[in-house]
Amino acid sequence: MNKRVLLIDDDPDDAELFNIALKEVDYSSIFHYLNDSKMALDLLRYKKIPAPAIIFLDINMPLLNGLDFLKELKAVDFLKMIPVVMYSTSYLQKDLDTAVNLGAVAFWTKPNQYRGLIAKLNALMSNLNSAEAADKDMVSETIF
Repeated sequence: MNKRVLLIDDDPDDAELFNIALKEVDYSSIFHYLNDSKMALDLLRYKKIPAPAIIFLDINMPLLNGLDFLKELKAVDFLKMIPVVMYSTSYLQKDLDTAVNLGAVAFWTKPNQYRGLIAKLNALMSNLNSAEAADKDMVSETIF
């Protein structure tokens, strides 16, 4: 089954690099990119786009920051089970703590090198595939 992956990030260069890395790791995944977290929440909430298997979410976003998006997403019954990986340039412990407390399954600081992103995506996509094959939660462990 093809996994829908949604990246919400206001940096199109980061999105392009992420898409290339994702396709290298899992060519069958279906990549969606939105640069506006408020619009993304509305599209998901009102079922204007299919629910993804996983969301990668930047923290520093205009209009609705990633942490507020996460809080609102987890308040919607049919969306709260979607695993969310915070994908940010932030190194702040308070951001990590807040994200985990709000329900993020992982907090990734955007890697400086492409190979670092590939390694992280490989681990996560393998975990998604294993969980899917075992018919368990989509992400069974937290990866930091």
